Amino acid sequence: MANFVDFQELKAKVNIVQVLDMLGIKHLKSHGEILRGQCPVCQVGGDRGFVVTPAKNSFYCFSEKKGGDIIELAARVLRIQHKEAAQRI
Repeated sequence: MANFVDFQELKAKVNIVQVLDMLGIKHLKSHGEILRGQCPVCQVGGDRGFVVTPAKNSFYCFSEKKGGDIIELAARVLRIQHKEAAQRI
């Protein structure tokens, strides 16, 4: 299966900071152990609307009340399905 992507293996090998870089998200500011800024998906929230926690490999948008892992982030930013997002990562 050439299109098979092991989500767990992908999440173990790639961190969220690498995915942010891949997606061209460079506006987030470091605040201790987290990164925060305007949400790259909904473009709302000012400098506190979107939080990335690298230690947990996760993100959260306070405006949309949605968050997740690297695959969810890529899928939401690129507006594609999770499988395609995983393949692009």
